[in-house]
Amino acid sequence: MDAMIEGMYNKVDLDNDGTITKDELMACFKRFDSDGDGSVSLSEFISHWKEVFNGSEDSAQKVFKKLDGDGSGSVEMSELEGLYKLLDTDGDGTITKAEFIANWKKILT
Repeated sequence: MDAMIEGMYNKVDLDNDGTITKDELMACFKRFDSDGDGSVSLSEFISHWKEVFNGSEDSAQKVFKKLDGDGSGSVEMSELEGLYKLLDTDGDGTITKAEFIANWKKILT
């Protein structure tokens, strides 16, 4: 599982500086938002999860359910900001690889 999560981290850390900024996470969100409506549907999420992160449909559904905090059937930018706060455990405004891996393990289990 660590290798998969580390692969996810490397794809989100666009400038390869060892941390993920809010802008990098938002850029990832925009890639998932295929139709550009400002939210990511389950079908968009599954499609991109499998393509970008090589993840399974089961893991995509599990992650989507956790991200879709209001149960609306789509993930909005505000819900992604909640994920950012969850992953940035020390609150310094960036997500280190250690924070990312530790917290995604919690999300995926």
